[in-house]
Amino acid sequence: MRRQKIALMVVSFCLLITALSIAPVWGSKGGGIQQYIIANTGTNQMYTSVNFQTGLNTNGSAILAGDELSITFTISANLATGADLKVSTDLSHSSLKQVYWELKGSYAGIDQNTFNPNQNFVNFKQQSGALQLVCYGAVPQTITQTTIGGTVLHSKASPTIIKLTGPNGEVLDQIVVDVIDSKILSYQSVYSNAETKFNSLGDVDPAYKSLYQSVLSGARLAAAQGFVDNAISTLQSLTSGLAPLPIGTPILATLFIPVVAVMAVIAVVAVFLFMKNRGKSSYYSLVIEDQIKDLEGLTMRAARIDRTLASNLEGVKERLQQIVGA
Repeated sequence: MRRQKIALMVVSFCLLITALSIAPVWGSKGGGIQQYIIANTGTNQMYTSVNFQTGLNTNGSAILAGDELSITFTISANLATGADLKVSTDLSHSSLKQVYWELKGSYAGIDQNTFNPNQNFVNFKQQSGALQLVCYGAVPQTITQTTIGGTVLHSKASPTIIKLTGPNGEVLDQIVVDVIDSKILSYQSVYSNAETKFNSLGDVDPAYKSLYQSVLSGARLAAAQGFVDNAISTLQSLTSGLAPLPIGTPILATLFIPVVAVMAVIAVVAVFLFMKNRGKSSYYSLVIEDQIKDLEGLTMRAARIDRTLASNLEGVKERLQQIVGA
């Protein structure tokens, strides 16, 4: 028991460090790229539009892994005439277009004899006027996925879809976007439903609300570590469980104690997976196996109260058993 408490303390510390070390994501610094519009190549649905000259920014739907993008942008770098510049993309080749680049209008700085629209970069020289290009590309399907120990983690990715570099290779400007996948989108929807249910709670036992908030917090931490499936399963236990009863009903605390325990298990698993290649897997494996045994008892208790909750807990237990090979 003492070893388990120590492990959970380590988990809390690791999760705190992770949260503090997440780097901010930006669109463009406006250091050469004056404006851009990102749209879906197949549907023309707009994701975002930014104009640094007017200050108008418009955001639409989220960009998903596998989406086909069209980025229409204008470059006007504040450099000497004749300076060698390069614009590039990290996107994969589009499956809907035959080229990466389409030149809008004309630009004296692009040599038509060497311009190759089917490679992922364009070299040009700074000239008077603005260069307007359209970049076509696809977001890699697995950009949000990382497989560790046979488990697929889903995390937001922030690829550089357009990069403008100067004569010495220095980055003058870039467009960076947030990319999620269908699993993360599903988690966001389930979390929103669970949060809405919490905000609609009336006169119920304060212990119920406290435990509910703990589950929401645990789900956020699990999702932030990439354990989106487990976060969804736990949140569904909230939204599909028994309706809350009036104040004074002790069954409320009993109902959600198993779910809070599951979130602790998920946290331990996160550390186990990331420590697996550092020679400490055997210790964390023992900790998880102990938690699985406790989870079996909690699942039996939950079955007497809510079969849906018990079924979700059973699914989490099976995934943990697969991870440690039990």
